Amino acid sequence: MISLPPTSRTRTICVFLATFASSACTDTVSQPPRCAKTSECPGGWVCDGSGQCVVAQPCIGDLDCCPGSSCLGGKCVLPEFPCSPTNPCTGIDESCSFGVCMAAPCLKDSDCHPTHRCAAGVCSSTPPCSGCSPNEACVPAVQRCLDASKFCSDVQCKPGEIRIVVNTSALLGLQCHNTAFQCGCTPLPEVVPGTPGFWGKVASVNDTLAHISYDAHYGDLVLQYFETTGPKAQTSTPVHTLWLDGVPAGPIDGLVTGRRGGVSSVGADVGQYLAMAADGETLYAVYRKEAEPQSEATLRFATILPSKQVILPFDLLKTGDPGLHNAIAVRQKGHPVVATLIHANNNLETALLVQFASGPNPTGPESFPYQIIVDTRQKEASSPTSFTRMVRGTGLFPAMGTLPDNTVAVAWYDSIIGAVRLARVSERGVESNLVLDGTVEAVTDGATPLHDTGRHNSMAVSPSGTIYLAYQDFSDHTLRLYVGSVDGAGVITTVDEGDGHWVGGGTMTILIDGKPWIAHGDETTGDLRVTRLQGTHFTSTSINVNGVHGVFPTLTRHQNLVFAGSLQLALTSDGTPIPAVQFVPIALGQ
Repeated sequence: MISLPPTSRTRTICVFLATFASSACTDTVSQPPRCAKTSECPGGWVCDGSGQCVVAQPCIGDLDCCPGSSCLGGKCVLPEFPCSPTNPCTGIDESCSFGVCMAAPCLKDSDCHPTHRCAAGVCSSTPPCSGCSPNEACVPAVQRCLDASKFCSDVQCKPGEIRIVVNTSALLGLQCHNTAFQCGCTPLPEVVPGTPGFWGKVASVNDTLAHISYDAHYGDLVLQYFETTGPKAQTSTPVHTLWLDGVPAGPIDGLVTGRRGGVSSVGADVGQYLAMAADGETLYAVYRKEAEPQSEATLRFATILPSKQVILPFDLLKTGDPGLHNAIAVRQKGHPVVATLIHANNNLETALLVQFASGPNPTGPESFPYQIIVDTRQKEASSPTSFTRMVRGTGLFPAMGTLPDNTVAVAWYDSIIGAVRLARVSERGVESNLVLDGTVEAVTDGATPLHDTGRHNSMAVSPSGTIYLAYQDFSDHTLRLYVGSVDGAGVITTVDEGDGHWVGGGTMTILIDGKPWIAHGDETTGDLRVTRLQGTHFTSTSINVNGVHGVFPTLTRHQNLVFAGSLQLALTSDGTPIPAVQFVPIALGQ
């Protein structure tokens, strides 16, 4: 029950007495007693923050009380030991106001502790009030929702905004229940950053590096643009980000113009095992969409036009548990071609499937009318790892390039015999298929090959049709390079001995002025290594800038520089890894 103020009660009594007596009352009333603590107040009264006794507000829980007060013994009370200059607040990003510890005010995220962000004008580790119901308003300073139906029902906010109380100080103390307050709308903060960079691939587009990768936090496919020239040049912080696939439609609980359009919910898990190819300024990406059960996983395809418009991604292949190992190339006239590992014949065999598009900018699986099985192998039991899904079979680590006659060269790893294979493929079928390096004879089921080579393939093809195929020799822990024709007429050279380190992980091969450059990982030190032909000899350089750098290496030429990039795992003071994409420029003559 809401009590009348003391002055109103006194006047009511005077009017009542004046009706029956000749004596008159004056407007003079006694003020509520002053107090320092509730024990100094009359029964049923409590001491508020102004040092006056007030009628106690009955309560069942803290939510029945004013912001900053709590329910104790069935009545709302202020903290027994209010904050003050001699009793400061001890929480992260808290400040003392009216004897109550409240969230510290801010204008931007950098005003707050690294674990907090600036939301609705105060520092907080969560969105304002962690969200309020439609009939409530948030008091950001104390992270409480109040019933707004009495005073603020006319204030309705847009998606990506939250209704807040703008005169918070009027609600502090113990007498907020009849205090009018004003509301307004404020943008919600951005959703928390993700962790893109996994399975990353890069291309040079206009004045930027376009980097597509998998965000392991949300399970999204993300495209980030890094500027390399001008006042915004930055090779560690993207200047623009597109969320290509994986973000659900809603609900919107963050800044609409910010990350993921303000959606913090996790959607479909898409973007792992990514392969990307560029046709001028058009980018094609192929990747896996995870599912439970795993047999329902699909192979997805996305096109990013030069205008940065994304053609709606689609399922390219829905059967055969596809997408664990992928490659993509672009043929003449901008026709993409995709290679992927599948499980065939009711999952009894592994196979390498190549699909040819009938034109540029595919819009659905019908755009890929030609499907060619390049190689099959009886499937064997295995225990896939988290990053390689190392099945016992064929079609692993595929790499592709377009030949002058518009056929494609395809290389892949056969894990049963421990060898790298090479084939020429067209819409007509497989025109050649040979073991390029490794054991030719099949080994006993389940046995380990005597020599294991051919993992982490990457390919570049010269205009004349010379193939440059880099791969890891798993047995020797070295990086090897094949230079020759698709028919196997060529030379295989160990181009990085590793010097006792395990090199050749996650290779990326490009041609610069007709010479091969290869980015790969040193799995012993975590460094990013760049191996290239200088004169008549191959040299290797290790790159390590503030953390592990050899994870998902990428390489591209941009104007007069070569940019080597990877997923950087910088370490905090307590040793926690922080994933981030990082590029390092290398001068061509360096």
